[in-house]
Amino acid sequence: MKKIVYRNRYLSIERETYRIRGRTAEVFREIKPDIVIVVPRLPDCRFLMERQYRHAIKKYLYEFPAGQVDLGETPKTAAARELEEETGYRARRLTPLSEFYWIPGSSYQKHIFFYADVADKGKRHLDDTEEISIVKMDGTSFEKAMRSGKIRDGKTALGFLLYSKYLAGKQS
Repeated sequence: MKKIVYRNRYLSIERETYRIRGRTAEVFREIKPDIVIVVPRLPDCRFLMERQYRHAIKKYLYEFPAGQVDLGETPKTAAARELEEETGYRARRLTPLSEFYWIPGSSYQKHIFFYADVADKGKRHLDDTEEISIVKMDGTSFEKAMRSGKIRDGKTALGFLLYSKYLAGKQS
């Protein structure tokens, strides 16, 4: 049996009771929209990054643009929208990299990764809760920032690794 036990604008919590190996078990599941993460690369080969304040941890993080897939939207459309909303840049081409269940023990939310060839400047449209500045970083600086702990966002680190694997596949 499933029952929503909490709901707000961003998240619902569902309690489900089920049978496993002859016993009754209970799980609490987060119901959240899928997330897109965009690895944007400028024509000069630098990555377009965000320095974003994250209130939950009360710190600024260096991240790739990311956001939720809105109802009725495809992940690719969401990726293009999030890139422009958060950075003010548009994608010339979006290439799917991979997708993962982020926390499959408690949620079926997927994180969907795209690589973007960044074309031109559009217009930023930040949400009321976003505090974002734009940073441009070359690959060597990005790797140093990961090793030094300057980049601490998991989806950004994974996005860079997926992009590196994609790039290596194109060169072989």
